[in-house]
Amino acid sequence: MDAKVDEAFGADDGQVARVMARHFGEGSTEAVQHQVRAIVAEVMARSREDLVRQFSSADASNPLSDFKAMAAAMMRQAADRQTEQLSAMSSRLEEMRLQIGKLSAEREKLVEVAAERERGTAKGRSFEQLVYEAVDRLALSQGDGCEAVGDRLAGTRKTGDIVVAIDGAAGPGRGRIVFEAKDCQLSRPKAVDELSRAIEVRCADYGILVVPSEAEVPARMVPLREYNGDKLIVALDLAGDTVLGEGPQLALQVAYSLARARVLMTRGAGAGEQVDRTAIRETCERAVSAMEDVRRIKQQLTGARTQIDKASEIVEGMTTRVRRHLTEIDSLAGAGTYADRDQRG
Repeated sequence: MDAKVDEAFGADDGQVARVMARHFGEGSTEAVQHQVRAIVAEVMARSREDLVRQFSSADASNPLSDFKAMAAAMMRQAADRQTEQLSAMSSRLEEMRLQIGKLSAEREKLVEVAAERERGTAKGRSFEQLVYEAVDRLALSQGDGCEAVGDRLAGTRKTGDIVVAIDGAAGPGRGRIVFEAKDCQLSRPKAVDELSRAIEVRCADYGILVVPSEAEVPARMVPLREYNGDKLIVALDLAGDTVLGEGPQLALQVAYSLARARVLMTRGAGAGEQVDRTAIRETCERAVSAMEDVRRIKQQLTGARTQIDKASEIVEGMTTRVRRHLTEIDSLAGAGTYADRDQRG
C-alpha cells in the first residue's frame, strides 16, 4: 500500500507530481498557463479585429457611425461656410476695388473740374474786362457813366460786373443798367436768377447777360429778346464774322440801346422833355427785327464761306494732282529723249 501511495504521490517521481509538472510546470509546453495565455492572446486579437472591423464599418453596426456622420457633416458645413465666406469676401473685395476705382475717377474729375474752374475764372475775368471795354465805349458815346464793379461787394454779394448810369457823365444818373458777363452757358432759371440778383444787388433798373457767343446763350432763351420786361441776353461774339462790317459790338449796341430806352420810358424823361414811348417801342422792334435779319444772313454767309472753303480745298487738291501729272510727263519725256540720244550715239 505504501509503495502504491509513493508511486502515486511521491514528491519527486510520483505520478501526481509528474502530471502536475506536465500541466503546470514552467518548462512544459502543455502547461495550463501557456494554453490560457495563448487562448487569451487569440481572443484579444480576435476582439481587436472585431473592434477594428466594427468601428471601420459604414453601416449602422458601427457605434461611431452617427458620430462619424455628424463629424463629416460638420466638416462639410464648415468647408461650405468657409467657401461662401471666401466667395463673399472676394465679391466684397471686387466691389471695394470698383468703388476705389470710381472714387479715384471721381477724384480725378473733381481735380479736373477744379482746374477747369480756375482756368474758367481766369478766362471769365478776361472776358469781363473785354465786356467792360466794349460797354464803356458805348457809354462814352451816349454820355453815360460806366463803372466796373465785379470786385466790389454790395452787401454780401458781388453779383453784377458792370454798372452804367444813364446820363451819368454829365450829372446824376437817370437810371442804371447792370451787365453780368458769363463765359459759360447757364440754364434759363439760373440766368434769370443771376440777372434778378444783379439788378437787386446793384440797385439797377435793367439787367443784361453778356456771353461770348450764341453757343453760350442759356437754353430756351433767345438773344435780344426781353424777359420779364427788364432782362435780356446778348452774345458779344468777339470772334464773329465781320464780312458785314458790323463788328462784334453791333449786337451789344442794340442791347444797350434797348435797355437804355426801356429804362428811360419806365422812369420818364428829364424835366421839360417828352418821351414818345410808342415811337421808341416801334423803333426798338424794328432794330431787333433788323438784327435778326443780320444774324440770319450772317449764318447764311458763314455756311457759304464754309462751302467756298471746301471748294477751294478741292480745287487746290486738283491743282496739285495736275502739277504732279505734268511733272511725271516731263520726267517721261526727258527719259525718252535721253534714250534717243543714246541710240543715235
